[in-house]
Amino acid sequence: MLGRNKKVLLSTQLLTEVSDELLAMGAKMIVLKLGEHGLYLHVASAGVLQNLGRARPTHPTVWANYENWSPCFQVDVVGTTGAGDATIAGFLAALLRDLPPAEAMDAALAVGACNVEAPDALSGIRSWDDTLTKD
Repeated sequence: MLGRNKKVLLSTQLLTEVSDELLAMGAKMIVLKLGEHGLYLHVASAGVLQNLGRARPTHPTVWANYENWSPCFQVDVVGTTGAGDATIAGFLAALLRDLPPAEAMDAALAVGACNVEAPDALSGIRSWDDTLTKD
């Protein structure tokens, strides 16, 4: 376990290596919330996505082999309780709304940004429409 003063050096190479291992184990989508460093997504091949079930995107080829690391939105942080959970919930809501991967990541990060603008885990959460139109 790392102490509070230890820095973890994140790199695209490290994230790719870890997510490749998880995909090889059978995961279909790897979504990693990286705290203040943003959100990382790595998706399996189109053939694998065919077996995703009810959450399968309408156009699996748009999602297939997608990999991206997106930064957090810049907001005034009041509290971080529940920020990672809120971000992942935003991603899942976007996936179920059949948004393409880049938009799903933006939506997820927007939900996380709204969350940290409040001191607790829930009061910063807005409606879907309000979250996506927030300045």
